[in-house]
Amino acid sequence: FFCENLTTECRSTNTTFTVSKLRDLYVFVTWPNVSGDLVQTVEFYLPDGSLYVKRDTPFRASRKQPRARAVPGAAPTVDAFLTSSRGAPTVITPLAVAGTYITQRSLLGTWTVRVLLGDKPVQSAQFTLKAPQQP
Repeated sequence: FFCENLTTECRSTNTTFTVSKLRDLYVFVTWPNVSGDLVQTVEFYLPDGSLYVKRDTPFRASRKQPRARAVPGAAPTVDAFLTSSRGAPTVITPLAVAGTYITQRSLLGTWTVRVLLGDKPVQSAQFTLKAPQQP
């Protein structure tokens, strides 16, 4: 799910965001049935289909603990990006919007997010970034 802030309480079905009101967009991915040391990859694709950015997040999941944890010795991950949502390990991937090429170049429209676990595609979703005056 997508949120405008870093708390799991914002969980909603909202997929359209106004860029002038958005500092960062957070992609929350829950992993209810995984365990071990894993790597989540989130790929952000522009409306034209070009890859904008790819983010890898190593995490540790356990069915005994609902919160995603950092993998010792792996690339550091900010604790705030490893959490729990509705009792499932959750990894949060931020996409900076304000002050980036997104706003500077008006990269508006429907974006695609592709989520991989290891190298295997798991899910994709879309969100829309719009200008303030667009419906």
